[in-house]
Amino acid sequence: MDFDLSSDQVALRDAASGFLDDRCTSSHVRLAADRGGFDLSLWTSMVDQGWISIATSESAGGLGMGSVEAAVLLEQLGRYLAPVPLNQHLNALHVLADTPWSEGLLEGSLIATVARRSVERNADGSVTGCPEPVIYGASADLLVVPAGDELVVVDLTAIDRKPEPAMDRTRELAWIGMEEVPAVTVGDASAVAAHLDRGAVFHSVELLGAGEAYGHCGGLSRVSENSSGSRSAPSRQSSIAVPTCLSTSKGCVPPPTTQRGRSVLAIRTLRSLRRWPRFGVAMPAFGSPSRPSRSTGALVLPGSRTSTCT
Repeated sequence: MDFDLSSDQVALRDAASGFLDDRCTSSHVRLAADRGGFDLSLWTSMVDQGWISIATSESAGGLGMGSVEAAVLLEQLGRYLAPVPLNQHLNALHVLADTPWSEGLLEGSLIATVARRSVERNADGSVTGCPEPVIYGASADLLVVPAGDELVVVDLTAIDRKPEPAMDRTRELAWIGMEEVPAVTVGDASAVAAHLDRGAVFHSVELLGAGEAYGHCGGLSRVSENSSGSRSAPSRQSSIAVPTCLSTSKGCVPPPTTQRGRSVLAIRTLRSLRRWPRFGVAMPAFGSPSRPSRSTGALVLPGSRTSTCT
């Protein structure tokens, strides 16, 4: 099999890199980190570029390119520490593309995020619970989250959210406590499994880009030009090392279609990432005790409260 990027994918990668060279410099990233971890101007520009619709089918209003192209973009976001919710938005759009929210999500007037920890589904269809600190949970309008053996979407606009300081200041975190909140089912147990595995793969691609940019592939420890020679760069670069066995985006293939294939890919990526903790920061599990662990990439500051949902 040929895992090299096609000429179109190489062109996409180069265009994304050129765009981020101009719009996501270390100064931009540090300014966004100081303001909470979300660069709305950069996000708006990405919407205008069509990035958020890259993996959505043309019939649903997207560009219809696919998972490899999404991986190409996400790797570049990791390289530049882009403080935007493209990872989470693309994951959510996978199950929301044919829903009433799709138009707003594709045009950028709505932002969606995802969580991996299951909440409780009540008899009336509502949900109760508090996932892990949700990446971009403070800015998102919609949350896709497992509820038992179903995948549901929750409207966050009327829900109180509590920001949580994170080790990675280039991504905002928030606790989202829900008490009998209306929820709409968007998938069954297989969709939950795919949701978790897709999250693992998307985060792994971003972390791969960050690790390569910082020179950690193969155990190197040089400082990247993008961080302007400073070792005080935000955490996605300074706290992750990625072994060369993960290769580069040319080795990224669409997520396997079978449950076993998805799980094997998720386990392998996590095992590779967990071999390289930096500065004593342990990567949390993307999953549950009954499922293979997966990385979230959401690191809460040491000493932070366990939960502010109660």
